[in-house]
Amino acid sequence: MKKAILIVVASLFWQPVWASLLTYTCPASYRTVSLGNSMQQVEQACGKPKSVDKQQVTDNTPQQLLQWVYVLPGINNNKIRTNRARVIITFANGKVTEINTNHNLAGSFLRCYKSPKQLIGASEARVRLVCGAPTFVNTLTQAAEQQRSITIWRYEFDAYQPPVLFFFENGKLTKINQSN
Repeated sequence: MKKAILIVVASLFWQPVWASLLTYTCPASYRTVSLGNSMQQVEQACGKPKSVDKQQVTDNTPQQLLQWVYVLPGINNNKIRTNRARVIITFANGKVTEINTNHNLAGSFLRCYKSPKQLIGASEARVRLVCGAPTFVNTLTQAAEQQRSITIWRYEFDAYQPPVLFFFENGKLTKINQSN
């Protein structure tokens, strides 16, 4: 019985570690902020921050690319025969991002290459309709740099507590860091 009471009392004062990473109770108002709160909600709960810092962060994330390769028939150019002329159409997120060829006469043999800039941004279905089925398809993974803007609010509530940092992306609280 004493052990059960002790566990209940301890649980009232003990906050799990994971919960402390997801929420923070502001000492002045005793209001709790949580991940996903807006900047306005955090300011209402904790007041104005002591300082505000904005940073640009670059992430390298893998991006899946598709390359549709059209191998064209032999091209006779000034009696020099080239058998490997091709057009490569690259897709990222289902949209055309790049069109390349290794031969200046490729447009003569592939109707969609006559105006390649019109295909930039086109869907896979549109390219298949205009250009036909590719000879073969390559799947590639490449690092894609993505920049994102982070706003960091710093609070120093009093001399006896470590500073608290609130990290925001797109106006939403994404991280709470209480330094020791």
